[in-house]
Amino acid sequence: MLSANVAGVAAPTPPPPSPAADAPVDPYEGGPQSDTPRPLKRSRVAAVLAVNAGLSAQPDTAAACKRFQPSPADVSQYFARAQPVSWNAYLQQGDWSPCSAQGELRLKDGRLAQWRIQSFGLASLRIDGANHYFSCSKRCRITRLPPNAGELQGAIRTPAAAR
Repeated sequence: MLSANVAGVAAPTPPPPSPAADAPVDPYEGGPQSDTPRPLKRSRVAAVLAVNAGLSAQPDTAAACKRFQPSPADVSQYFARAQPVSWNAYLQQGDWSPCSAQGELRLKDGRLAQWRIQSFGLASLRIDGANHYFSCSKRCRITRLPPNAGELQGAIRTPAAAR
């Protein structure tokens, strides 16, 4: 778009500011506290309300990911045992999987949360508009992995958003 300057010569009009540029930066996601897990009042899972499993981030892994079918008990156990991690640790240190499951749950304190668990052990939980990130050791990892999880793990190590 062009506008006229004082001398009558067309000058470029600067683009409008990006909406993201005006949005405040979340201190725990990209801000100064990105290396610190967001504070979370832990509450056990009262009920898993929805499970959408066997999801795949890539078309070539869709068939293998259909086998990742965590039960409501698996989801409850995962969030009881997993450790909160920072946003940076979630993005940089975890093993990313193209296979995941997601859904909704109710915590014993009454709050609703949306969850997503990857087959290699990373997870996120959105409570009251804030994202919380988790990782787990072998004791909480959901064991029903896709049949070629070892091959997938070597190939997928970065989040889809970073590619």
